[in-house]
Amino acid sequence: MSVSKDIYSVIYNIIITIAIAILLVIVISYGLFIIYEPPSNLSTDSYQQCYQKYNCSNMLQECLSESGAYDRDCYNRIYNSEPYLQCKDLVTKCRDDAERQTPKFKYARNNFYILSAIGLLAIILGILLIKLHGIGSGLIGGGILIILWSLVYTGSYWRLMNRYIHLIVLVVVLLLLIIIAIIKLNKINISVKRK
Repeated sequence: MSVSKDIYSVIYNIIITIAIAILLVIVISYGLFIIYEPPSNLSTDSYQQCYQKYNCSNMLQECLSESGAYDRDCYNRIYNSEPYLQCKDLVTKCRDDAERQTPKFKYARNNFYILSAIGLLAIILGILLIKLHGIGSGLIGGGILIILWSLVYTGSYWRLMNRYIHLIVLVVVLLLLIIIAIIKLNKINISVKRK
């Protein structure tokens, strides 16, 4: 009889953990969407200005007009030429700079920091409540999912973020997961020794 109670207890804890983790992510992400609405202006006009300012396709058009028809050699020569590659780099830099000025980017940046902070708080709260089996684990799982969601949801910010900040964020998340694993393993070892 006690074995079946233990199995039911384990199953119950797993279900509660998963439910809390998933619902926490849904509540936080939807709540943030309701409280902090995305900007209505998602225009990409600034991108078009970059393409007009640095019209890299002119080089190819000039080559094709000189050859008089479709010329595969033109494509190879132009696309691999230093001026064309420099032009493409300038367009990319212009687009990135323009994107950093858009309301969409600022919204994504703010969401990244808000979601990351909420995720970290959920993980810390989960660690503090680890003795409440399903609840602590659910908060930890939900916090991890929120941090992962912040990386996906704010992709436009994450893509343009400094690579060292990328590394720092990933290392912090990894260290938290290692700490959680150590705490969980110690808890499991202590409960096994008591039995």
